[in-house]
Amino acid sequence: MAAAGHILLAWAVISVVLFGLGALVAGRWLHDITISDLFWAGMSAAILLLQIWHLFFRIGLWAAIFLSACAAAGWGLHARLVPRLVGDLARDKAAVLLLAGFALFTARDAAGPCWHYDTGLYGAPTVHWTETYPIVPGLTNLHPRFGFNCSTFLLFAAMDRGTWHGASQHLLSGLVMVALAGSVFSALCRLVRDPRRSTADWFLATLIVLLLAWLVDAVNGMSTDFPANTLSLAAIAIVFRALVERVPPQRLALAMFLLAATVTLKLSTAVFAAGGWGIAAWMLWTADRSPSTASEVRERRRLFLTGTALSVALIFPWLIRGAVLSGYPLFPSTAISLPVSWRAESAAAFDRDWVLSWARTPMSSPAKTKGTQWIGGWIKRQMHDLPEVQLPLGVLGLGLILIIVGKIRPRFGRESADDQRGGTTRAAWLIFVPVLADVWFWFKLGPDPRYAQFAFWTAAAAALSLGVRRTRFPPLLLRILLLALPAATIWMIGLSNLTARLGPLNPVTWNLPVVRLTTFTTRGGVVLWVPVTGNQAWNAPLPSASSRGPKPPARLWLRTPGKLEDGFMEHP
Repeated sequence: MAAAGHILLAWAVISVVLFGLGALVAGRWLHDITISDLFWAGMSAAILLLQIWHLFFRIGLWAAIFLSACAAAGWGLHARLVPRLVGDLARDKAAVLLLAGFALFTARDAAGPCWHYDTGLYGAPTVHWTETYPIVPGLTNLHPRFGFNCSTFLLFAAMDRGTWHGASQHLLSGLVMVALAGSVFSALCRLVRDPRRSTADWFLATLIVLLLAWLVDAVNGMSTDFPANTLSLAAIAIVFRALVERVPPQRLALAMFLLAATVTLKLSTAVFAAGGWGIAAWMLWTADRSPSTASEVRERRRLFLTGTALSVALIFPWLIRGAVLSGYPLFPSTAISLPVSWRAESAAAFDRDWVLSWARTPMSSPAKTKGTQWIGGWIKRQMHDLPEVQLPLGVLGLGLILIIVGKIRPRFGRESADDQRGGTTRAAWLIFVPVLADVWFWFKLGPDPRYAQFAFWTAAAAALSLGVRRTRFPPLLLRILLLALPAATIWMIGLSNLTARLGPLNPVTWNLPVVRLTTFTTRGGVVLWVPVTGNQAWNAPLPSASSRGPKPPARLWLRTPGKLEDGFMEHP
């Protein structure tokens, strides 16, 4: 339990910093946004600042001090944040208790040893480079995955300070899960009191199924999936709420900022985020809820410009970082190619082909996954994927059944609170536009379910919440449905799998695994550290590369002899 306590303390400190950064960005909107919104705004602000910082400096102690100073400024300028936090916690004691239990459970899981595959493959090496040098031109030539330009690793590097040096892989994934759980538990508690209170609360409450599924997954690694999924769902939940009920327009501007941040965390969110961003921007610009005065129209237009400016401030340095890392701002896509000496042409071709082939058939090759021959095996694998396919499809199916029942039978009971407030479900169907667009691109470019979890769960949660609204079941039936969601999930994933997490912890190993290394010398005279077996270098000395899949880059040269910080290029 001591290890979990250390993690909880670290999460508390990080949350204080993120809330301060959130106040710095959105402090003027404190009376219009939620505490959860403020956390995600702070995380997005941290990404913005770290992206710019890393263009010129390494992510070290001074970067952490800079973020802390900015957070302190946010707290100082908006001192009313303290009573707001205390007041919100005092009003929702049941949700706080549920969240505390979930946080303790997650912290115990995060304290275990890290065997997350991608952490050893490219996560830990990326963080090592980030902490050692400012952004390195052509780093993608050393390993294709270094070109992914996931801002997640900037956050891991910033957390890798003090007693947590070399152990930040235990912090971020669990923290963002707990942050999303805060919104989910608040919605659940509100619905228990009044199950017809809000369609948007049903959207959030449905995500309890996802959180329970995540509890049997490992959260102690440098995963890019957890931060991207949680931030995407938090942002799209704001957009969905604005579609079904009146919300302060400040929340839509914030949603635009958050959706832009998700793109910097993982490129696979781009289509989904662009669709959600467009809906939020459209609602702000067109003043869809018909404000009563001209000043309110001007305020919405000003918020539209603010959300756009914040989004550009995130995306522009992210594109620059992509160009510096590989010569392709949208790597591994070569749609935009810059004529620079470090352009990673071989790495782009390798990764584009292998990402697609792996998503279609793991452990296969690009030659074996062309055409349509892979589809049969792919479908069979998805039918056995409980957490990433079966659960969201099951919830989606239940939602569609409720929608059909509400369509063909007279509605049950009184109007919902949304109907009484003038809400409508017609606009709510827009939420499926980014979902369908994302699923189409996902199937075409890389149909691995983990690349589209945010889209799957948005569809599932929206369908169920709209189905509940359309049927207007009596409160008792709705409460039964609300409790059936977590109960059925626990039954499906297996109670034994959850209780096993409550057993004795494995010996806590904060540091990353260590592997045997050897050296490989490229034609350009660059000496690389590579693992003797496997392709995970973990936290090996720099420069390190994989020993296979991909093989060490034989045609690698330093742009400036003897200076790793000046970057790499490829010669014939």
